[in-house]
Amino acid sequence: FGVSFSRDLVEPVKNPTWNPDGLNLQLPKSENGYSLGWSWILGERDLIDVSGSLMQLSGDLNDPYKVVPIGSTGATTVPEVRPDTRSRRALVVKYGHHYPWDGAIKVIYRYYNDSWGIQAHTLEVTYDHRFDSDWIVSPQIRLYTQNGASFYGSRFAAPEPLMSSDYRLSPFDSILGGLTITRKLDEALSVNVGLTLQTQVGRDRITPILTSTPTPGAPAAQPTSA
Repeated sequence: FGVSFSRDLVEPVKNPTWNPDGLNLQLPKSENGYSLGWSWILGERDLIDVSGSLMQLSGDLNDPYKVVPIGSTGATTVPEVRPDTRSRRALVVKYGHHYPWDGAIKVIYRYYNDSWGIQAHTLEVTYDHRFDSDWIVSPQIRLYTQNGASFYGSRFAAPEPLMSSDYRLSPFDSILGGLTITRKLDEALSVNVGLTLQTQVGRDRITPILTSTPTPGAPAAQPTSA
């Protein structure tokens, strides 16, 4: 089990939404976190772990470096505005199995949702294979998907009370693959080198605005990801 607490003072940069007069503001931000987990030894070769967590945030949760495109062309931008509270919840299930040929598989599933309307699923699989007594080769793959926050938009027709174009709050899918090689030097020390590659694809497809009349016969604008 675990608990965590933090108390911050945020000094936002000058902008017309949060700090129109350029004052030296100090806005509070707090985080309270709680977690609980349990592990079971199912047998000589199997282990399972279940855990949950809750994070409560309040205060200034805006990102002062994120702007929102406004209007049909998106030429005008204004600072984003996020809710001043957020409740984040996660459930994680881990399973490990050891094979008689010096191999082991680890599977992790994570479900996440929050009060901003985001739901996410993560599935990660790692396989460890031991060569001799000192080398371990570990390929891995991770799949992730999430929907967007309730106030997310790639572009807004007019300013709204809550709005953000932060891609981290958008609906997207990602896949990660990797490989790690570990070398055991002695009983207390080992070194490893690894490489991961991640691809992320947005699901908030938009069509670019044409600034002039297209030439007859020219190909139409293709949707692009925000």
